[in-house]
Amino acid sequence: MKARLVRNTPLVVGLAVMIAGCARDSDTDDSEIVVRSPNAAFVRNAGVISDNGVHQMREESCVHERTQRFLAAPVLSLVVDVSGSMSLAPQSGGESKWEVTRSALNSAIARLPEGVSLGVVFFPNQATTRNCVDQEGPCVVGESLDLSACINLEAMVPPAPLGPSGSMHRKNIELALEQVNPAGGTPTHDAIDLAISRLDDVEPEGERSLLLITDGQPTFLSGCRGSGKAEEPVDEDPVVRAIGAAFDQGIRSYLVGSPGSEENVSTGEDAREWLSEAAIEGGSAASQCSNEGKDYCHYDLSESRQYEQDLFDVLEDILGRVKSCSFSLPEAPPDMNLDLEAMNVALLQSNGAEVLVRSNDSGCSDGWYLDADQARIQLCSETCERRQGNLHSEVEIFLACNSTVQAGTK
Repeated sequence: MKARLVRNTPLVVGLAVMIAGCARDSDTDDSEIVVRSPNAAFVRNAGVISDNGVHQMREESCVHERTQRFLAAPVLSLVVDVSGSMSLAPQSGGESKWEVTRSALNSAIARLPEGVSLGVVFFPNQATTRNCVDQEGPCVVGESLDLSACINLEAMVPPAPLGPSGSMHRKNIELALEQVNPAGGTPTHDAIDLAISRLDDVEPEGERSLLLITDGQPTFLSGCRGSGKAEEPVDEDPVVRAIGAAFDQGIRSYLVGSPGSEENVSTGEDAREWLSEAAIEGGSAASQCSNEGKDYCHYDLSESRQYEQDLFDVLEDILGRVKSCSFSLPEAPPDMNLDLEAMNVALLQSNGAEVLVRSNDSGCSDGWYLDADQARIQLCSETCERRQGNLHSEVEIFLACNSTVQAGTK
């Protein structure tokens, strides 16, 4: 399969947009009011800035607005394996893999901002039936069936904005997590296709992403075809190709291999290569990774000794990576135009704030630039990575404005 360049395009935590420094020339008697930019002190050099410096830029503003509505809000679909093996414990005497996974998911989802759209597909979430031509002996797969034969479609939660704490959508996801029934085989391909189709139903400004959490190999081909038994896994290549095709359509896929994903039950061989290859095809591969291990290209938790904490850390990392690095410009206030030549963008993180350098190159590594339509602010690649590496980072945008009011009008 082809290798891909890893693109770190992102999702979101918070954005503050400030429109700063506008002025009018009230002495003009005819023609249009003279355009006046804010004073030179407003356009600052890039570099570290104190809290007082940030406050000063806010004080210079003629309009001060703090909201999430200018974010390129992402859509994330969780595709969670709840086959029968998830009822087993990752460590002797501990909670089941599903109980641990559910706890980590609840904690991570609670920290997602309200602007993010989230959907969940649990698979199969019901008992599954052998679909083979011959009910005896090795399975020769039968004809394709409706998805409902191997996935509980009624338990799926379609993507929608999470909303604030206690929102109806958050409650629906919490309820779905509580009602999951670990059982049956592993129809991974059908679950991936289902999640992709739901992502295709939405038109977000931000990135569409998919997160697959699985503890084993697929045991059904698409169309619910297979025996469903771990001892009779099916070819993983169609799943990898589906993930690659989704990436070509703008959907990035992240993959987590839970304990149990490391071994082909039928042959005893290492089974992690397909998850690693899928991470490459899905555009989320770790740098300097290998399909042959030790550093696989997916999130390999197969040998984790503290599974819940490690899974939570992985989810935190993924949530950071999908935060938005792309922000739409706000509308100008009444009788004003935004002065796109006088702008500041600051990155605020737990260890302080910095004013970012402006670039005219969309291939830049440090700072930010305006897109070709001058409608969206984009963070450069390395700056985007720094933002994504801190779950609690914010971007603050300061914009100047100019009057468009005609002389003699109010």
